[in-house]
Amino acid sequence: MGLFDAGTVSWPSGPAGSKSTNYKRRAYGTITANGNSKFNGCAGSKTLSFQSLADPATKRGGRYAPAPHLTSISTKNHGGGDMSEAALWEIEFAYTIYDKDDLDDFATSFMIPGALVNVKLGWNTGGSFSVSGAEIFDFSWSYSVENGSWNCTGKALGSNVGSAGGLIIKTTGSPSEVTDEGSGVRKGYSLFNDLDITAQESLGVKRDKDGNLAGPGIPSGDGSAKAVGNFGIINAFVESGWFSDTSNYQTMVKFSYVLSLINERINAMSGVKFEFESGKYHALADMVAADPLRVCLPSNGAAYAPSVAENKNNFSGLTGAVGEINDIWVSTQLLKEIEESLLNKGSDKDKKSEYTANSFLSKLFGEISNMTGGLVNCTLVSDPYDKTKYKIVNKMYDVKYGTGTALALRGTNTPVKSVNMSSNMDPDMMAIALAGRNGKYPSNMADNIFAGCSKKTDGDPGESPIDKVKALKETLGNKYDSSATADFPKVLKEYVNDSLGGKGIMIRYNIDLSVTVDGFNPKFGQGFSVSPIPASVGSGNISFIVGEIEHKCDGATWDTTVVGYMHVKT
Repeated sequence: MGLFDAGTVSWPSGPAGSKSTNYKRRAYGTITANGNSKFNGCAGSKTLSFQSLADPATKRGGRYAPAPHLTSISTKNHGGGDMSEAALWEIEFAYTIYDKDDLDDFATSFMIPGALVNVKLGWNTGGSFSVSGAEIFDFSWSYSVENGSWNCTGKALGSNVGSAGGLIIKTTGSPSEVTDEGSGVRKGYSLFNDLDITAQESLGVKRDKDGNLAGPGIPSGDGSAKAVGNFGIINAFVESGWFSDTSNYQTMVKFSYVLSLINERINAMSGVKFEFESGKYHALADMVAADPLRVCLPSNGAAYAPSVAENKNNFSGLTGAVGEINDIWVSTQLLKEIEESLLNKGSDKDKKSEYTANSFLSKLFGEISNMTGGLVNCTLVSDPYDKTKYKIVNKMYDVKYGTGTALALRGTNTPVKSVNMSSNMDPDMMAIALAGRNGKYPSNMADNIFAGCSKKTDGDPGESPIDKVKALKETLGNKYDSSATADFPKVLKEYVNDSLGGKGIMIRYNIDLSVTVDGFNPKFGQGFSVSPIPASVGSGNISFIVGEIEHKCDGATWDTTVVGYMHVKT
């Protein structure tokens, strides 16, 4: 089951017929101490539960008082608007203590940072939700003089993914004993500096102290490229000088190799690995990357000109399958640039030699998205149901169209308690309604959202996106020009948006639908719809995908709030 193939929401049933008078069921909840991740010898083993009317008060500290008990539990995941942190739960619980000895005992379990707790709540007639091994990061208490009790709270983070510390890439350790001309032995260790050296050795080239490449591995003929396994090199024709042609050389590496390198580094420590949801992108006919010396598509996706004759830039020697993210080529200089930016971030000197794999991949995906006009628009999603995986999701390919289960908001037996819809538009999103295809998303999305409305046109629409792409491809085919590469991302964005209509992709649109019902256990990624819904946003091309889940329990009732992110068919 994929993250976006989780099926449809199975909503709980509401009251019906004669059973409606007995519909309110009693909920239960427990918080159980389960050790401590930071300290030894202080992990209590207490359990908090909701007070039962059958529980008698016992004599405590010379007076009769109830046992310590829960008053509320709430859990909420951090959806972040794009499900990128769906697996991270924030838990908050409140409890009351009436005796000082009890306070001492329970503080050991619930008032020490790093204390681990198991959380469970549900209905006594069936159905439950749980999080194991949540780590307490905050706590508080206040004393009530009126009844002599301590009102306490605890906050914990629970996650189904591995420890974030295991995803750290350190640049210290065994140095890479590689000598650069004029610079001596390189001190320290850099993962992507070392990758650059490996690429040079594999290709038969060498970078001098100024960063220029030379050697027998340079491809013959200006405007060409070649691949040696996972490594490649581009010999880009720039221009004709007074005495000779000039070229720009760049070493490249396949994305699959970069990902395997990162997985190798982190997996031994955390057991976590990154893998693709599908690893695909749509192979558009005239698609190329905006700057081939930073990111380059393989094979005919690297052909800026039909041939290498007459100094035409054709880099189809970078082999691979068009439509496969693994076969996208990335320059080693870009990888080093991203790593350097992360190492220089912040002011903590002790952290200068490390960064997280997540942050590196997020920056790399941003570069690839920009260079492909958003066609390869990847994000990292922590798999809510497998703590060993982070999924790499291409938003422009992996989220497929599906309407999901319809939930009736009206009726005597609906489980719905409240519904709320809200929008949080940004300038790119408003461009859908105001400027058509020049916005962040495909132009036909406006038709699918705002039913009964049509975009106003104002005069000549101008040159088509495909014509603009062909013109810039010809420019770069004749010679590598930095001014052309600067303009290309915007042109490619228009081309991608204009070409994705009819591909069946569901693209996130910033309207959220929040539905609160009687407690149940939905899954992230499940689809649903509601009825009735305003006609302006109720076409058959809209679905909501579960991106946030919140549970609240007070010992008598259990409510679940599902936040669905609107997705619109392109």
